[in-house]
Amino acid sequence: MSTFCMMKMFTSYVVFFIVWIFLSLSSFSFFTMKYKLEIMWYIFMSLLVSNQSLYLKSKGFMYFVVHICSSSLLLYSISFLKDSTWFDFLIFVSLYVKMGGYPVSMWMFKFVENLSWKEFYFFLSLVKVIPLSFFIMITPLMEKLAFFLSLSSIGMIHVFRSDSVRQAILASSMVNMSWILVALKFDIKIGIIFFVMYFFWLFFMLFLWKGLGSSFSSMTMSSNSKQTMIIFFFFFFMLMGMPPTTGFFLKIIILEMLLKNSFFVESFLLFILSFIPIFIYLKFLVNYFFIFYYMKSSLNLFLFYLY
Repeated sequence: MSTFCMMKMFTSYVVFFIVWIFLSLSSFSFFTMKYKLEIMWYIFMSLLVSNQSLYLKSKGFMYFVVHICSSSLLLYSISFLKDSTWFDFLIFVSLYVKMGGYPVSMWMFKFVENLSWKEFYFFLSLVKVIPLSFFIMITPLMEKLAFFLSLSSIGMIHVFRSDSVRQAILASSMVNMSWILVALKFDIKIGIIFFVMYFFWLFFMLFLWKGLGSSFSSMTMSSNSKQTMIIFFFFFFMLMGMPPTTGFFLKIIILEMLLKNSFFVESFLLFILSFIPIFIYLKFLVNYFFIFYYMKSSLNLFLFYLY
């Protein structure tokens, strides 16, 4: 399949998903939203299966198994337990599995390694919109938030020893999803602003990282690649929520809302949880600073012997 055909097919998927998301958000019942959510997941799986890699197809089957189990729980809850006290909790658990929360997140860290950058961005962005809207509809969510945030922090411990940029970005996405979820519960406008800005940051960072990857592989270090790396660092700081970026001020607003409503444990967990991606990102930044320094030194040494 030519590059043009693949780009055209991917663009068609993106347009379809955006339209489908708007149709899903206009639904008035859990069952209708659930039906549209499942169609969205299956369309994404067809995008994975269309890839020529046999390994990725096997990962697509694993993705299918995880989501068919969570979908069965979601459908059972909506059909038979709508008036039960367990309804909100089971809905929460099924969506939590779909979003890749710990301890069922290990499959995600293996799954993302063989995705293309376009599929990786797609996986971290558009497919999460409808599950987030489900979370907003669940009223007693905040009572369970501290427990699930603590589980998420445990799930990211193994990322400290990882050298994979994809796993680091995935861990960061899980942390930022927690911030977005809290923001949507207290102030939907702040949550939407955070949501939109985060995925813009993610898009530009992945786009720039793809360009930097080609520079590393070809052992070149032009002035354009240096400028690209500076911009890349800027989006890194955005995702980390470092001052004085917009992400930092948004997180300060969310923490203030939590403290005003006496969610002290949740505030502490979110605060501590945010340091995990910061540590991981800084580790990668230091490593790639040394890579560029080594490349420059090697190039200068080569020119010295050449002339």
